[in-house]
Amino acid sequence: MEIWHVLLKVRTQENNGFQFHWKCQDLRILNLCFADDVLIFCAGTTSSVRIIKTALTEFAELSGLHVNPGKSTIILSKSVQRERQSILDIMGFHEGSLPIKYLGLPLTSSRLKVADCQPLIDRLNSRLAGWNHLNLSLAGRTQLIKSVLNSLHTYWASVFVLPKSIIKVIEGKMRSFLWKGSSGFGHAKVSWAQVCKTTEEGGLGIRSVLLMNQALILKQVWRILQEDPRSIWVAWVLRHRLRHQTVWTFNVASAPWLWKKIIKICSLLKDGLVYQVGDGGKFKLWHDIWHPRGPLIRNFPRGPIITGLPSDSFLMTVMHRGQWCLPSSTDFDIQQILADLPSIGPQQIDTIIWKSGQFNLKSVYAFLQPHSPRVCWHQLLGGKFKVPRHDFILWLLFWGLTTMDRLWAPNLDRSCMLCGGQDWNLIHTFSLIVHLLGAVWWCSNRGFVFLGCIGAGN
Repeated sequence: MEIWHVLLKVRTQENNGFQFHWKCQDLRILNLCFADDVLIFCAGTTSSVRIIKTALTEFAELSGLHVNPGKSTIILSKSVQRERQSILDIMGFHEGSLPIKYLGLPLTSSRLKVADCQPLIDRLNSRLAGWNHLNLSLAGRTQLIKSVLNSLHTYWASVFVLPKSIIKVIEGKMRSFLWKGSSGFGHAKVSWAQVCKTTEEGGLGIRSVLLMNQALILKQVWRILQEDPRSIWVAWVLRHRLRHQTVWTFNVASAPWLWKKIIKICSLLKDGLVYQVGDGGKFKLWHDIWHPRGPLIRNFPRGPIITGLPSDSFLMTVMHRGQWCLPSSTDFDIQQILADLPSIGPQQIDTIIWKSGQFNLKSVYAFLQPHSPRVCWHQLLGGKFKVPRHDFILWLLFWGLTTMDRLWAPNLDRSCMLCGGQDWNLIHTFSLIVHLLGAVWWCSNRGFVFLGCIGAGN
């Protein structure tokens, strides 16, 4: 498709009648291609559309690849209704409207609705239906959730902030599959919040759909913060969405719904970042979080007027030969800013550092995940010589199986059904099994700690 891109670029440059889409003109974006799917952008004028039609015809003659009118759609804004019919006649496509499906995702200019996410739910249901004939253990279902179900929504979650109702449906289906399987019978023995914790904290390590969605969105935010030069999307966001602002000071009052959600999630990332000042050519003076007080424009909104430094100034405007040179002032806010100035690092350029080391999905998810104290028995589970089914039963044992002491009722006999003596509780059940087997397993040298943890979760 490189030939197509070059041909379209040449034809649009040599014809003065072509006009770019008004939000693509600065970056001169003509089209986006993936495999045989192409999105073409232009102004809603007959002259622009005619040039595109000519380029498509020439490309078909050169390559033998023809546009399929039955699978092609043209989407017009409401402002071009006067030329609507002429444009449709030139292209020979049927008129469509948003949302449309592109690369498996709905392209929409409005809020993502529950109905738009139905293909994702259908895919999840289809995968679950394919496992109905399998007689899976709880451990087997856990592995399928981790390896298959936990990844089905990843593609969607990396593009959209999923509606809470959709997240609830996805997690509900995973929870039902874990505890009920294909039979539909059973109940949750451990809370889903606990299941989603790490194994060190007494969970199963199943990833939370909400936290995964937030982590994937923050990966896209990281690309914006780093101003990724390889991404057309990042360049477009910096040019048309943020402009002289940053994600920390972006005004969401008139922003699209998606950006309101993204900016809200950005606040979760702030505590994990360190802004190291270098030459001042990258960080924005008023809008970045290079200062301990955060964005100066938020704490000192009159700053640009008082100092005479424009709102879009970079940090280099108040630096000279590696030293700060902010204008002196008797204003109290200015004095507070001067008192808390960070040191200028030896590096050549401004740098944003992720406190957890390398910025990747795993580290971001771990950063977002609420942490609990580590349980003392987590090392007894897992390992290449352990049987997953046995590990799961042992995990349930630690979190409290439904024994008679937990099913207490006034007329209920709480005595052990096996020995007829003591109350039937977790420690007695485990001790009886150990006695009958004539072994204390691998933890005999620390049996006191082991037995003391049963049912306590710590």
